[in-house]
Amino acid sequence: MPDFILFFRLILSTFILKKKSLHYPSRKRILVILFVSPILLVIIFTNQLFLLLDNLFFFPFRWIKIEKSTFITGVPRSGTTYMYELLSLDNHFTSFKLWEIIFAPSIIQKLIAVLVIKIDYVIGRPLYKFSKRIEQKAIGDFQHIHPLSLSMPEEDEPLMIYDFSSLYLYYFFPEAKAIKPYLFFDEALPAKKRKRIMNFYYRCVQRHQFVFNPKGDKIFLSKNPAFVSKISSLNQRFPNCKIIYMLRSPMQTIPSTISLNEHIFSLFSKVEPDADRVEESREIIIKWYKMSQKALLNLTPSSHKTVLFKNFIADPTKVLKNLYILIKLSPASTPNKNQQALIEEKRSYTSKHNYDYKKGILNIEEDELLKELGLFEFKGKI
Repeated sequence: MPDFILFFRLILSTFILKKKSLHYPSRKRILVILFVSPILLVIIFTNQLFLLLDNLFFFPFRWIKIEKSTFITGVPRSGTTYMYELLSLDNHFTSFKLWEIIFAPSIIQKLIAVLVIKIDYVIGRPLYKFSKRIEQKAIGDFQHIHPLSLSMPEEDEPLMIYDFSSLYLYYFFPEAKAIKPYLFFDEALPAKKRKRIMNFYYRCVQRHQFVFNPKGDKIFLSKNPAFVSKISSLNQRFPNCKIIYMLRSPMQTIPSTISLNEHIFSLFSKVEPDADRVEESREIIIKWYKMSQKALLNLTPSSHKTVLFKNFIADPTKVLKNLYILIKLSPASTPNKNQQALIEEKRSYTSKHNYDYKKGILNIEEDELLKELGLFEFKGKI
């Protein structure tokens, strides 16, 4: 059952009558509430209905066991997307695509969508071409921050919106106290609630497997920066899973994430410079570093691997082969042609981002924190 209590608590905090608040009823926020929110609510409640219907018409999906799974995580801006793109180009893996997350989380919707896609292909793909044009207009401006397409594999944290427990709700309600515990999932939420939420996610994965991996021969692959606060819960619900933890210097991730947050906040609110908001973002990221390091220490060494971002960028082929050993796949044919093409593309990529590295950056007083996290080697490296 979705967390309707959280939903109503968030709705009540939609507007806050403080001039500097991100919840202040500015013109932009009012327009978003009036025009975007109704569309999102229709999608959410429609998908919730179909998810319930799965339990009537496709109940056996609940018997599927997720024996093989790999999860990629790390604080935001740590290279998780690149790693996800690379692994998803291998046919040994299966993962959620954006169209499935938004429009077809249920088995019924997936089967209908697959049928429509097949018919569309036969008649020359007019629906696909139309969706591409709409996609370019709708999310084109976001591409420079995060590659996005309905047909691409995507992080599946948005699935949790149908349970009203997604970390993404923080961006829409950043000052709501009710959402704050979800930022620090394993440490701040009661065990009963954590179990319910992870069960919901597990059911979503089972639905995906039911349609797209019925033989169970492929490895379920997922990437979520939101998992940094859920590593322990993830390992408990998927006891055979492998976790790939991307580790990048906080000297880079903190200013980059602050910049990303400000951009996302600006989609829903009128954003003005605010030192307190910058400080909150910095503290959240530092907390995530601590939580993830602590959680990984409690896992068996054979269940996870930490990948240094700088090593991954320097030699992705070597890193990929080591990960295949962790996942128990043969590294002999790695990388394949598609993976090699992506590696070459990334090598020629030059970032257009110009971050203010003084904003939210770690200072000299935090040297001890870097030591504690095992990140001292990153000090001063940008």
